[in-house]
Amino acid sequence: MTVSTSLRRRARPWLGRAAWAFAFTVGLLATQVAAEEDPPAPAPGPGTGSPTTEAPPAGGEENDGPPGSTAPHDVGGPRTPPRGSAREMMWPAPTADDWAKPVLIPFERTWDDAVAVSKETKKPILVCINMDGEIASEHYAGVRYRQPEIAALYEKYVCVIASVYRHNPKDFDEQGRRILCPRFGSVTCGEHIAIEPYLFERFCDGRRIAPRHIAVDLEGNEVYDAYYANDTASVFAAIRERVPNEDVEKPLIIRGDRPVIERVASRAAEDRNAVEAAFRAGDAETRKALLEAAKQNADAAQLGLVREGMASLDPEQALAEGEQLAAAVCEPSVGAYLDWATELGREPDSQEFFAAASRGRRWRAGPTPLMSQLGNTSVAAAQQYLAALGSVIAVACTLGQPTPQVAGLAASASAAQQRALPGGSLPVTLDSLDATPAAAGGGLNPDLLAKLQT
Repeated sequence: MTVSTSLRRRARPWLGRAAWAFAFTVGLLATQVAAEEDPPAPAPGPGTGSPTTEAPPAGGEENDGPPGSTAPHDVGGPRTPPRGSAREMMWPAPTADDWAKPVLIPFERTWDDAVAVSKETKKPILVCINMDGEIASEHYAGVRYRQPEIAALYEKYVCVIASVYRHNPKDFDEQGRRILCPRFGSVTCGEHIAIEPYLFERFCDGRRIAPRHIAVDLEGNEVYDAYYANDTASVFAAIRERVPNEDVEKPLIIRGDRPVIERVASRAAEDRNAVEAAFRAGDAETRKALLEAAKQNADAAQLGLVREGMASLDPEQALAEGEQLAAAVCEPSVGAYLDWATELGREPDSQEFFAAASRGRRWRAGPTPLMSQLGNTSVAAAQQYLAALGSVIAVACTLGQPTPQVAGLAASASAAQQRALPGGSLPVTLDSLDATPAAAGGGLNPDLLAKLQT
């Protein structure tokens, strides 16, 4: 049977172009709001790193390095090591005010990035290794790496940082943006953890010791390896005076003057940061161009840019999905194309309606591309988008003269979208459809559902 026009109008008194736009606006805005609610970063402190990591011994040791070392371990201070309170005087613990200062040493995100930047700039690489809870490591991370005069010493190097400890619960927010480590500043915790096994295997001679500074020349050879030093002055003297390849002419590189599209080809952290910032601030055309540039420059591995692209919603695509999904749900309803065109503010065109319905039929059985994308990258954003699609499905059920077949298609489409969420495989029932969150209307009207089944 069909449902009378008066029933249809009573079931959807909130319909209209404003309500249609509202359903998508709520979903899109809620996605953005959820993405901005980053968890507070915990204060740096002892973590849960590898139990095999060695701190400098309380009594110090001779500066003669481990057996088999390929680099001279000749960086050290006084032969009589500090003891007791002298250790605290040599490496004073950072205060809360110290931790609040920004890290001034820019670290590259990966070893491959560092090698690429080293080749480009003709600068050697400085490997910095740190651990939580050890007095000298705390001093470097909380005090020295944040002092302008010390950071200036590191400018002659391409720097990487390694630590097996995690200081943030996650590395990316709901929009795919990197959450920087509060201890080291320019890298995520995942980045400084991921680089550690490679550095350990290549440079550490089988011993996890921190703090440690290893200089690597342009040919990839160790030049010095500073650890178990009894003071900071000797370490900084080596960093300042024993710069590998210092006689090699350095090219003048001014990154900020280049168009942002060209910077996509670079692996330098400075360029990666600029590209990702441009993506966040850009319009649809800018974002599309940046993603296309990342595709064309696959060797640059712009994973941060791609991740943000995957987690972001294209408003035009979202509206197209809503229009097509609505047409696919209400397709069996007599005269649905008239109401569908009215809700979209268009002149009625049956060919346009059935073309949209044809494109949207697959989403009666599976999630839309955006729904799948968000389900894989941001559960919170996916839930918000699911709410918007739920409202669209509810509207579609009232277009034209609905039939029982429309209710079945709506239930199927609703359950199909929910399957994009982790653990979201639900049976296709009218109950599950009515439980679908909706930005406006809260799901299908129970009275309407009952009528559709008679």
